[in-house]
Amino acid sequence: MTRLEATALAEFSVVEPVAARTVLSVENLVVGYPVDGRMIKPVDGLSFKVREREVVGLIGDAGSGKSTAALALLGLARAPGKILGGRVEFDGRDLLKLPDPEIRAIRGRDIAIIVQNPRSSLNPMLRIGKQIGYAYQAHNAASGPQLRRKAIDMLRMVGINDPERRADPYAHELSGGMAQRALIAMALSSKPKLLIADEPTSGLDVTIQAQFLDEMWNTVQETGSAILLITQELGTLANYCDRVLVLHEGRIVEDAPVREFFANPQHPYSRQILKLQRERGSSLGLESPEGGVKQLLKTTDLRKTFAVQHTRKTIQAVDKVSLEIGRGETLGLVGESGSGKTTVGRCLLRLLEPTSGSIVFNGEDLVKLPPNDMRRYRSKLQIVFQDPFDSLNPRWTIRRILTEPLDLHSDLSTADKNKRAEELIDLVDLDRSLLDRKPRGLGAGALQRINIARALACNPEFIVLDEPTSVLSPRARVGLIELLVRLQKELGISYLFISHDLTTVRYLCHKVSVMYLGQIVETGTVEQVFSRPRHPYSQALLSAHLFPDPTDRRVDKVIPAALEGEIPSPIDLPNGCYLASRCPHVVDACRTIPQTLDPVGGGQEVRCWRAVAGDVTAFAGGARMSDNIDDVVIVGAGASGAAVAWRLARAGLKVTCLEQGDWVRYDEVPSFRTDWEVARQTSHHPNPNVRQNPVDYPVDDSEAAIKPFLYNAVGGSTILWGAHFPRFRPSDFRVKTLDGVGDDWPISYEDLAPYYEENDRMMGVSGLAGDPGNPPRLARQMPPLPLGRGGETMAAAFDRLGWHWWPCDVAINSTPYGEGRGGCNNCGPCDLGCPSGARSSSDVTYWPQAIRAGAKLITGARVFEIETDSQGRATGVAYYDRDGIARRHRAHVVTLAANGLGTARLMLLSKSKRFPNGIANDTDLVGRRLMHHPTGMVTGTFDEAIDGYAGPFAVSILCQHFYETDAARGFVRGYQMQLVRSNGPVGTAVGGYLPRVPWGERHHETFRNTFARTASLTVTTEDLPRLDNRVTLSDTLTDRWGIPAPKMTYSLDQNTRDMIEHGIKSATRAFEEAGATAVRAERLVVNAGFHLLGTACMGSDPDTSVVDGDCRAHGVPNLMIVDGSVFTTSAALNPTPTIQAVALRAADWLIAARRGVEVAA
Repeated sequence: MTRLEATALAEFSVVEPVAARTVLSVENLVVGYPVDGRMIKPVDGLSFKVREREVVGLIGDAGSGKSTAALALLGLARAPGKILGGRVEFDGRDLLKLPDPEIRAIRGRDIAIIVQNPRSSLNPMLRIGKQIGYAYQAHNAASGPQLRRKAIDMLRMVGINDPERRADPYAHELSGGMAQRALIAMALSSKPKLLIADEPTSGLDVTIQAQFLDEMWNTVQETGSAILLITQELGTLANYCDRVLVLHEGRIVEDAPVREFFANPQHPYSRQILKLQRERGSSLGLESPEGGVKQLLKTTDLRKTFAVQHTRKTIQAVDKVSLEIGRGETLGLVGESGSGKTTVGRCLLRLLEPTSGSIVFNGEDLVKLPPNDMRRYRSKLQIVFQDPFDSLNPRWTIRRILTEPLDLHSDLSTADKNKRAEELIDLVDLDRSLLDRKPRGLGAGALQRINIARALACNPEFIVLDEPTSVLSPRARVGLIELLVRLQKELGISYLFISHDLTTVRYLCHKVSVMYLGQIVETGTVEQVFSRPRHPYSQALLSAHLFPDPTDRRVDKVIPAALEGEIPSPIDLPNGCYLASRCPHVVDACRTIPQTLDPVGGGQEVRCWRAVAGDVTAFAGGARMSDNIDDVVIVGAGASGAAVAWRLARAGLKVTCLEQGDWVRYDEVPSFRTDWEVARQTSHHPNPNVRQNPVDYPVDDSEAAIKPFLYNAVGGSTILWGAHFPRFRPSDFRVKTLDGVGDDWPISYEDLAPYYEENDRMMGVSGLAGDPGNPPRLARQMPPLPLGRGGETMAAAFDRLGWHWWPCDVAINSTPYGEGRGGCNNCGPCDLGCPSGARSSSDVTYWPQAIRAGAKLITGARVFEIETDSQGRATGVAYYDRDGIARRHRAHVVTLAANGLGTARLMLLSKSKRFPNGIANDTDLVGRRLMHHPTGMVTGTFDEAIDGYAGPFAVSILCQHFYETDAARGFVRGYQMQLVRSNGPVGTAVGGYLPRVPWGERHHETFRNTFARTASLTVTTEDLPRLDNRVTLSDTLTDRWGIPAPKMTYSLDQNTRDMIEHGIKSATRAFEEAGATAVRAERLVVNAGFHLLGTACMGSDPDTSVVDGDCRAHGVPNLMIVDGSVFTTSAALNPTPTIQAVALRAADWLIAARRGVEVAA
């Protein structure tokens, strides 16, 4: 049962849903260890709950107390530790207070645990089958034959092939992966109500890992049991867990649903974990050494068989394996446990004697050398084993461990050996003080570095790395990988890197070979195999890789390349293809024709005649290892990006949004701080050139009459907006027809009307229906905000003048609305951010719902190119993450929602052979027709206080009396007047919209007569499009990553100047009518470059526009633009509701046409 099926079953159930029963409740659990006379508490105040049918992930760095907590839940602590306090309640009973017989009855039957180190938990004196049988018998009535059948069934369930034979070995005779699976089989044998799984898949290859986790998840759904899954792997968390607990310093610091955790982690430690474990971008393998590579080692038809005890049969462990490794090169060897990887590595060093074949090293066939002659090669061929704890002598000091190879292979003096040991410890970045310590007490990462240092002692040319990172924490793993890369560059060593960690193989290796049942089934460069795997087994291996993406969970979908059926026994292999019994592409010939490794081009080889013939399509899902192929990738998480993401995700499309800013933390916004006015002029200034936050890019405004206003964050400029929420009028879409200027839009008001309504519902609008100056609009979600004294004063003046006015429609709650958002109480200057949530912004309206619907949001992503194929179709985007690492994100459709500056800049940056002037810019229109809303400001001073600065900034009343064209005025189109609150105390003192309050003896008097006694009317005009107002790329200014900044070229024409002048006179007259004692006008507010529009304009004619009426770029049908840059004309109103309505309409077109959109292959 998949998660989708489970959800559907719940939705159609006739039984009312009830709250899930709590299976485990932990309160203030404390575990301590006495160390040097004091008590160390690795678990200190641990509290959490696990409910039935729930998989809860517990994550934390190495040493955070996860394993200690897991044992303590069963009333256990490793000596000399003690449980010092707390409650662990299971099925209503406190386990910590139960007598030993009762808690022993619960362990293994009701609560089972899988620990991380399997060999330390398995009895070395009992065969594996008997151990599983005894574990089952402890809680179930069963006889000897039944116990063996149960053991065999459980081994089969966890993916061990030939379980009848595998039940007989002892623990030490199994590989690490096999031992781990045996332990899992033992834990699951009694079907416990609660499974505590402590890193259960750390030693498993990806296919078995996915198989076990699938089985684990299905068990939860079918039986109602629960799982506490302790892991350090984000992929496991994202794909299988419902909830995430973050453990830090012995306590839970974050408890969140899995999607919320990945989208918006709250605790700094959580954010650190996500940053540390983030995948290594689009880098596919190391580049080959310059000038190619000279062959160092080559195997030809290498075979290794083992005799089966008490029979005449043999196990074919390695079957005609041919490999080539060059000097300074790394070959990755991947495959399931038991596929023969480790056997190959040991045969290369002749730690196991090959049955046949050749191993040529530096021109010498090692297989033919007698043992004494082989000795001289030992120093040049080394190995690093999987388990760092078992591969070092616990009784020796680190110094002796490092000098032992020198005793065998050198004539160095004791002093020189000690000097070499110091050089080695330095080489692996460890402190020399460790040399005289013993391995006990050191972490896995340090021990593995010592293993590497030992391997380097005699200056080897070739090292076999056998799963060297499998038991390491993510932090230690990253450090070790970086160490191996550095050592290879400095010393020129060659590696055979054996691993089941595909992400590490992808990053570390130059080439990769895939093994299945002793054979190489595919080989090629890392990019070839990971991006376009040809063999069905390679495809299955890659499809089982778990990506840290909770919006694309393995349990919620059908895996396209999954294999079914059992792995054949290596004792009785089939005649034809070894994969035939499990392959989804099998035909009859596959079962009888032996397969050979044949070339498929570019040096890639595959052991599948159907793949060579082109009958097996290269698996597109494998490309996700490098490119993250989505249905849609959106650039920008502001007003339009949020709306599109929500709409598409709700329709089931796989959507990722890249935003260069971050989530706004409302507990940190300056609205309630005493320095809020300083913040408004610095960190929260709407001009990025003034703000200069790390997430901002600069704007070259040296040739612009205005300054740019935009904000980079989740929510975009809706974070700092006034929340005025009007709709365009029908006439705004037909200015060419009505007034002979500009162009008509290819869509109408009627086309957008249903999307306006939808957007009103999502954002929440306070207002009053029935405005005769605007088209009919359904009742708002909330009543209008109070007009306030200033609004009432100016409304009365407008009435006396006979000018039409109306209460503003605003996206600010007048009453509680939305998810936990209260009503406005004028508590502060809300344009800096509303901590109470009364003011709407996309981050608190659209984005939470979009994420719940499955949209993925990546912050700190600075997109610098839209990538295209040879036909000019968009294939995805390239971006820098917050650490400056270049990454690629592929998608079938690219959607731009980055505002009139950002969208134009990105399109101009995206040059290619097909688009030498920038994508979709054959007509040189990208960036042209830059529009905003040229604004004048008139301020009136009154004898008495008006409203002050606290509360909504510009959302009281709106006068649109002069909105439509009147030829008698001497200009085309019109303007609006909107009431604005007064400045705060600092703004008043330094002038703001009025002259600076003078210093001296009249300062306080002047301040008293001005502060909170002013109000302003903005004169917001319509800006008509002109080709010479434009956005280009700056020749002189770049952002922090060296990407050219956008350059604005902008001036006002005479029509706009006449419009502003008329508006200034009208606003002055209104203040005089209202009784203002003084009136002052600012004819052009330079710092008002908000609403930057038109730079990728919409139209039906490809020769005169950039996108069509559905927001598709002309000539690039899978590139969509949904922000204000598509506006044909600007109107004279806040465009945000129209931007969002256009975006929702474009999303609906994409949903309807998703099967017919031309997309990149």
